[in-house]
Formats: sequence, structure tokens, C-alpha cells
Amino acid sequence: MSRSKEQLYAGVDVGTTKIATVVARVASSGIEVVALGHAPSIGMRKGLVVDAAALTDAVRSSVSEAAAALGKRLPPAYVSVTGAHVASVNATASITRKAGEKELRAFTEGDVDEVLASSVPEMDPSSVLLHAVPRRFAIDGHSIVHDPVGLCGEWLAVETHVVSGDRRAVAELAGVVGDAGVKVRGMVLQHLASASAVLSADELERGVVLADVGGGTTDIAVFEDRAVRHTSAIGVGGEQFTSDLAVGLGISPEVAERVKLALGPAETHGTEARLEVGGVSEGGTQLVSRRRAHELLRDRSLELVRLILHRVGEAGTDRMPACGLVLTGGASKLSALAEAAAEYARYPVRVAAPSSALALPAELDDASLSSAVGLVLWAVEHQRARKAVAPVREWPRRLASALRLRRPQGASA
Repeated sequence: MSRSKEQLYAGVDVGTTKIATVVARVASSGIEVVALGHAPSIGMRKGLVVDAAALTDAVRSSVSEAAAALGKRLPPAYVSVTGAHVASVNATASITRKAGEKELRAFTEGDVDEVLASSVPEMDPSSVLLHAVPRRFAIDGHSIVHDPVGLCGEWLAVETHVVSGDRRAVAELAGVVGDAGVKVRGMVLQHLASASAVLSADELERGVVLADVGGGTTDIAVFEDRAVRHTSAIGVGGEQFTSDLAVGLGISPEVAERVKLALGPAETHGTEARLEVGGVSEGGTQLVSRRRAHELLRDRSLELVRLILHRVGEAGTDRMPACGLVLTGGASKLSALAEAAAEYARYPVRVAAPSSALALPAELDDASLSSAVGLVLWAVEHQRARKAVAPVREWPRRLASALRLRRPQGASA
């Protein structure tokens, strides 16, 4: 297949601190990334568009870099969405064969679509449906399955994880990406996109908590028995770590960001050391206390871990899942965070970048790109979906959208 006719898939991850654009194709060896674009994010805060013009320019810069590498305009893309405006609930529904049917017949994709659509609760006009992810199905009240298609029965029930967002917030984000020159294929919850890129089949099966720690938010998803049980977002991210350093050390946010990135693992012994940081002024440097910087990062890390565990408890999980906590996202690379999580909760903790099993190029082996890579994986699995309900039941290769975005008025198609 020629490059001009090959099927391409795109994802645009719009975060608080960065915009990442990834374009890929499916090769015989797996997913092959053919273009990548980066740009600092301006105009987005904690999942909300606060300056549409500035954010449009930032998205356009990231997209243009990817388009230049591709040599042509990007295909329609999936866009990440997160923030406090996103809400989720677990719901149930069932359907029964019509009276008079004498013979049992196998359930079809249409039956699954019908029961999934029935599980979505009535929504407030200010909300828009993002996903209805099937968690498990039951046939005739006793047989629990992950995929009922082809199985026979009279009664089909489903447990579903339904995700919605504020209609205006979703429309504004879709509009920004559309104004930047990219046709929006759909919106994907950032938690689920990241999960598709970093979680293993074993983690999904045995249970795991994913925390995607970005610049403005920490996105939490709890998985058990190959199904998503809970999703939520905390308004704490890398920016708060930087702010703590700036206030606690009496330095500017710009210098604090350099300190945050320059610090390695905490010292457990030795004399007080100072870190020399450049960029204070033209050719100038500044000395800051390493020990104090580590203390500030540790305090914020412990607070964030406690918040994560609190959300896990709110999900009805009385104990940490067997595979513990997986940290990803740009701020997850802070050594203080992983150290605090392992020490405080005493369960397995790992920091994850996009899976090496995907055979991705080295430049994508970065936790800050998990969501962007996950969007491409999502696109590969769902781009051909045309139904209002497109159930996804194969884990982890297919991670999640059961319903495409019902496009708000004014959003890009």
C-alpha cells in the first residue's frame, strides 16, 4: 500500500503543560508511528479551556510539526478529555427475548448495542455522553461473560461504566482542535487512553489502580477483572509541585520548574548540599537547598498519594488491587512521588511509559506521552466504528469506547 493510500490514525493529547500529537499506521510488525509533534500548552487549565485563541495556536503548532513530518494533513483524530467536569457512574440494564420465541438464538452485536444503550441513564442537558464501557454481561441471570455475541439465552444483562462531561467544556475543546485544522473523530477519557498504552493484561485481570499525573490533574482509573470500575480526576498535578518549590524556596516558578526537573532521588545521608540552577537571569545561577527541595516534593507527594487512595476507597474498593499502583504522566517521573507511594501504602508501585511490547520508537518511551500513544491505539481500534453504540470487550488490546461522542452543537465533526 502506498503512503498516500494507507490508513493513518491520529491522536491529539491536549494537556495543561503540553500538546502531543501522534500519527501511526498498522504495519505487519504492529503499530508504526509515522509522525510526532510537540508544543507547550497555553490556554488550558485543569482540563478546561481558559484561553481558546492561545490554546488553538498551541495545538496548531503541535499538529503542524506532525503534519510536516507526515508530509500532508493529519487524518481525523481522537482528542483526550479530562478535568473535574467529567463524571462517571456504574449502571445496569437488561433485555429479554420477545414473547413467543420458541427457540433460543445466539445474541448478536445488535443485541449488545441495544442493552448497552439501555444502560445509559438520562442525562442533564448540560452534559454530553463520552463513553459507556461494558464491564461484564450476564446471560439468563447466572452466566457471567465478557462477550455474549454468539452465545444463546433468553435474557441479557450488562454492567456498564458510563462517563459524561460538561457539554460546553467538551464542545470548547473540540472547537479548539477543529480551529487548529484537525477534524475531530471523537473524544476519549484520558484515563482510558493512558491505560491502553501502559497496563498489562495481567494487571487488568488481577486488578490495578492507574494514576496519570499530568501538569494540572491526576487522572485515576481502577480496573478489576479486565473491566474499569471507577474513574475520576484530582485537581493536583505537576504544577502544584512546582508551586510548592517556588513558595517554599523563595524562587520564581521558572527556576522552581528547573529545580524540580534537576532533582534526583532523595539523599538518605551526607551533608547539606546545594543545587546550582541556571536561568535566573542572563548568564546567572542560583543555589537552592537540595534537602529542603526534597522535603517539599515529598510532602506534596504524600498528599497526592493520600488523595489517590481516598478516591480508590470512594470507588468501593476496600483494599488495594493485587497489582497495586501504576503511575504514568509527566509528573510521575518525579522520584519523590514513586518513593512516597511505595513507602506510604506498601503495595506494588511502578512508573510506566507506553508499553515496550508495542515496539514503539525510542522517543515515545516516555511517561509523559502515555495518553498520546493511547489515543492512537484507541484510533486503531475504533476509527471504523459507525454505530451509536460500538461495544468493546477485548482487553487490553481494545480498551474502551462503547459510545462515540454525541457531538455538541458547534463542535468540529
